[in-house]
Amino acid sequence: MAWDPWSDNKGVVRANAGYFFSRTPALLFVSPFTSNGKAQHQLTFTPTSAGAPRFPAILPQPPTGVATPRTDANVFAGSFDNARTLQLSAGTERELLPNRAWESTTSMRRASSSSVCST
Repeated sequence: MAWDPWSDNKGVVRANAGYFFSRTPALLFVSPFTSNGKAQHQLTFTPTSAGAPRFPAILPQPPTGVATPRTDANVFAGSFDNARTLQLSAGTERELLPNRAWESTTSMRRASSSSVCST
């Protein structure tokens, strides 16, 4: 909103406000389903490693004697909510001399969010 309270086209008072919601990256939604401690394991082999499969063989289970790394389970917090921000701004501008103006602006931002994932 803008307003010229002097009605002389030499000054203006401005105010604005907005409530903004952030977008959550899609990878955060995928992680709790794929990194649940059971859905996947990562094993690294070199061609000369004991128990290394021959291409294009598929391993139905890890070879005997190979330790699988511990995996973490990711879950969404029960109180998950997208982050949001309230922004307010107000200011005034006034021409004092030709090509010279005075300006004063103030703004306020308040952000809120909850925890996204926990391990």
